[in-house]
Parts: sequence; structure tokens; C-alpha cells
Amino acid sequence: MLRQYMKPADVAAARLACKEWRELLSAQVQQVQLPPCLWQHSSPGQLVQLHRLLRVYKYLQEVRLALPQGQQCDACALAQAMDTFRVHLPTLQRLELAGIAKPAHWCAMLGSMQCLGPQLRCLQLTDICWPPPSMLHMFGALSSLQRLHIRSPHFSRLEAPHLAAIGGLTQLQELSLCFRTVEGTAHAPLSLDPLGCLVRLTSLDVQYTGLLELASAVVFCGPTALARFSSLTRMSVGLVPVPCLNSLAQLPQLRQLSLQQSQPVSRAQCLSIANCQQLHSLALSSMQWADVPKLAPLTSLRDLAVQIYQPVRGSLPAAAAGRQ
Repeated sequence: MLRQYMKPADVAAARLACKEWRELLSAQVQQVQLPPCLWQHSSPGQLVQLHRLLRVYKYLQEVRLALPQGQQCDACALAQAMDTFRVHLPTLQRLELAGIAKPAHWCAMLGSMQCLGPQLRCLQLTDICWPPPSMLHMFGALSSLQRLHIRSPHFSRLEAPHLAAIGGLTQLQELSLCFRTVEGTAHAPLSLDPLGCLVRLTSLDVQYTGLLELASAVVFCGPTALARFSSLTRMSVGLVPVPCLNSLAQLPQLRQLSLQQSQPVSRAQCLSIANCQQLHSLALSSMQWADVPKLAPLTSLRDLAVQIYQPVRGSLPAAAAGRQ
């Protein structure tokens, strides 16, 4: 391709040389990040500039939109931009949204995305708060979604209705959830069992980034739900307690497994993992040295990363002992 052998300045000059080169070089641009001035101002000038951009780069497959911190979302302008994508970008399949930090932002975002539902295959939401449960029914329009990535670093709670809405996206093949707080407690943890409806999943990544003391407020899927991931090839769980791993051996396609736990992997869990003889890659964050030989049946492993658990020996310092 021409772009591989040219500097950006030369590419810009080549596009002006002839129409054929312009079409060829423009077709190679598949992703773009649009500044807010192109989708957050309800003015004719905004649409003119956006139309001009999309006429040049008419084969875009991915669009990234980031709302600046503290800025209010113009719902009307966003709806116009999304409808413009629908009309002028039939190749658009991936959408990335960042900075959705208020309920009003969600109302504008979800409402405007409805028109793109049939063509969107991948949705990435970063630096967001979780949407109000009353708006979750709008996710139903994203019926063709195959990949969903959500990262919420804010003190916004992941709740059961959110999991139910995600579980309703039955075409998903790849799911990544990163959250900081949940509605559950240690005595009544939030279960991720609703995700068991996603039987087409090939990749599942669940990461908890909050306080370690509160990690027990959410638990990974139970044995029954876990066994439904029959197409799963990759699973990564970070700081979310996994009560039972017996069903892992029932996942014939599983090749990559990563478990990062605040407590050492139990002997029962080691034996369950050892039954997954189809594994090619295994990463365990904390494991007793005496339990390492239990992984011997994993003869297909090509990549093994194990962090050996080292308990505290001797008495704690006075300052540390006072915090126990």
C-alpha cells in the first residue's frame, strides 16, 4: 500500500495529485477520532464540515468520540452526527465513546445510537459512569453487537439490572467489564450469573479495580452459569472471587486462563484447573508452592506465569499490628 512508504506530508500532497490516488489513500483510513467541534455544536457549519470529512474518508470502520470533562452533552447535535454516520458511513462497525459521566449524557448517547443499532458490531465505552437502570432498555436496539468493552473508573455502582441488560445482548462474542464499585455486600454479593446467557462468548474479561476489602461484594459466575460458556477460548478474572472452577473442564475451547485473586488459589481450585488439559496459557496471581505440582497434567501449556504466595512470617511491626 502506498501509505506504508510515504511520510504524512507526502501522503497529503499525493492526495492532491490525482483523483485515483486520492480515492486509494482515503480508502486506507479506517478509523478517526472526531473533535467535539464536529459533533457537539448544533449549527449548519458543523454538519457541513462533518459531511465534507465523510465524503473524503467514506470507508471508515471506526469512529471515536470523547466528551471533554465537565462539558454538557448537546443531545440534538449528537443525534445529527449519529444520523450522518448512518447515512454516509455504511462501513461503520465500531464506535468508541468516552467521558459519559452524567445521566443526562447517557440519555443523549443511547438515544442517538439507536439508528446505528443494525450496523454496529463493536462498542467501547471508556471513562464512564454506569447508566441509570431506567435507560437500560435502549441497549436492546444494539441487537447486532458482537464486542462490548466497558471501563468505569468512577464511583458508579455496577448493579444487577446492568448485568441483565448486557446478558440480553445474545450476539456478543467478546465482553470486557472493568468496574470499581458494585451494589452488593460481603453478606449478599452481586452475582455475575446473568452473563451466563451469553453462550456465544469466545472472550470474557472481568476486572474489579476497587478496594481489596470490598472485593467480596461481587462473585464470579457459579458452576451452572460458567458451564454455559461452551464457546469460550479466553477468560481473565481480576480480583473477583471465583467460588468454584469445576465447570472449567467442561469448556472444550478454553485455551487461555488468567486468575488474579486477593487470596491464594485453593487446592480444590488447583485440581479443577489441572483438569483443563486443553489450556495453552495459564496465569495465576497467588499460589502455594506445594500446589504447583498439581498442574502437571497440563501437558499442552505453552505459557505459564505463577506468582508464589509468601505468607507473613514472624510478628508484625507494632504499627502494622495495630491495624489488624
